[in-house]
Amino acid sequence: MNPRGQYVLVTPAKNEEALIGETIKSVVGQTVRPAEWMIVSDGSTDRTDEIVRAATVVEPWIRLLPLPPRAQRSFAAVVHATEAGVRALAVRGYEYIGLLDSDVRFQPDYFKKVIDCFERSPRLGLAGGVVIDVGLPKDRLPRNRQDVPGAVQFFRRACFEGLGGLLAIPEGGWDALTCARARMVGFETRLLTDLVVDHLK
Repeated sequence: MNPRGQYVLVTPAKNEEALIGETIKSVVGQTVRPAEWMIVSDGSTDRTDEIVRAATVVEPWIRLLPLPPRAQRSFAAVVHATEAGVRALAVRGYEYIGLLDSDVRFQPDYFKKVIDCFERSPRLGLAGGVVIDVGLPKDRLPRNRQDVPGAVQFFRRACFEGLGGLLAIPEGGWDALTCARARMVGFETRLLTDLVVDHLK
């Protein structure tokens, strides 16, 4: 990939040994791979770290950032883990950054198609596919075509940095607020309804 379209990914994970392997397969199988993928293990006590470490040996652009266990759980922990991953990125010249859950699966050209949408729309700041739980009909599309689920939020770097950070809300809902804030700082947000992502859990 040329430097202009370079992207990085950050994934928070906690005790995802059953599913993170599927997500790793999806990213490794992309026709356009990320320059770096930071997986943040948020105090995992199962085999999550072991699975990710094995992947880093084969694919050195995958990195593991293990965090100590937290005293209590809340939705805000996802944001804290994500921001720790962003700070730990070694690649600096990327144009896009994606936030990716650790229990999703998608087509091999998913990120290529997402980036193509950004290249066609200079004001697009945040986009991502439709996340549908496995077993539900693939045509169950939400009416709101501007909000992108946190599981697959993909940003133009200028938009992400323009937010000044994510909002860590204990009750959840940070992803919807992120979309609203992206529009407030002058960018378009778009749900890409032709791209379906399987939510495995």
